[in-house]
Amino acid sequence: LAFGRPLIHSALDMARAQIDRDKDGRCIWAFDLPPLAGSGGAPKRWLVASPAEFDAAYACVPAVRRQTYEVIDAQRPCWAYFDLEFTRKDGLNAAVDGELLLRRVVSAACDALLAAAGDRALEVEVVVLASERPTKFSRHVVLRPHWTGGGRRPAPLAGSQHAGALAAVVVKALGEALTVQSGDSRT
Repeated sequence: LAFGRPLIHSALDMARAQIDRDKDGRCIWAFDLPPLAGSGGAPKRWLVASPAEFDAAYACVPAVRRQTYEVIDAQRPCWAYFDLEFTRKDGLNAAVDGELLLRRVVSAACDALLAAAGDRALEVEVVVLASERPTKFSRHVVLRPHWTGGGRRPAPLAGSQHAGALAAVVVKALGEALTVQSGDSRT
């Protein structure tokens, strides 16, 4: 924090160095700047802040310019997450029911989490964020499991490797149902 405000870093390594010294549970948030003329991508900046600090700073950003996400550190616990996207440009995937696909992914992931919990009481909170355009279906899904036996306690995954393992279980369970058209190929 500088002068009571979160610091914005121009390099991810600088943000990671700050987070390594942090004892207050802050995390790294990334945001895109407008693309430079003639460049293929948008430059990024990184903010180290608690969720409350981030929320206060984000509220100052005009809604049309909000393009921010949390950087998941592979070594820290995290919630399960899925990024479901496919193009609808030029008639591609016109027959794909994105909402049905979303429900299938959430159901398969929750089933896997509940199976892994065994006999322990687990509740899974599902957060779905929509970020779509007429030419693109996009849903960002966060699954927040909580143990419920003897009080409600968060049960995040051990790290992003475990989130990847859960995604692999979902892909195996749903198979072809996850296939969409991407240009000239199926993905």
